[in-house]
Amino acid sequence: MSSSLQRVLNFAQKYRNGFDRVIDKVKIVAADNGACVAEFTVQEEHVNPMGTLHGAFSVMLIDNISGYGLRTILGNNVHFSVAMNITYIKSAKIGEEVVVDSQTLKVGKTLAYMLVTLKNKRTGELLVTGSHTKFILDEQID
Repeated sequence: MSSSLQRVLNFAQKYRNGFDRVIDKVKIVAADNGACVAEFTVQEEHVNPMGTLHGAFSVMLIDNISGYGLRTILGNNVHFSVAMNITYIKSAKIGEEVVVDSQTLKVGKTLAYMLVTLKNKRTGELLVTGSHTKFILDEQID
């Protein structure tokens, strides 16, 4: 296991006691060089009343997984969202496996730009895309 992946896993575990616990069933499988890949199986707590992947859950994944990828570059620097753009392309149903893939496109002095995709693991079909911009503080979180 890479040191970047271990650092991300430790951070994710430490901060899953609050709101972030909604992604408890999401498994981070890789994290390095600004990228982070996670997988999960859509379960009842992940869906909307129509039985498909909830849009708000998708946004939470985009926020967290891109933040974990950014952490592999910034270490423990504090960063927070300033803009997100989400496009919903196709739904996922209970029992389907989803891959979340985040890539950091650019890190400047105060802003970082990430691109995230959610895809059906079996078919490779694109489900959701998200662009995410974060503001970077010159401050560390433990």
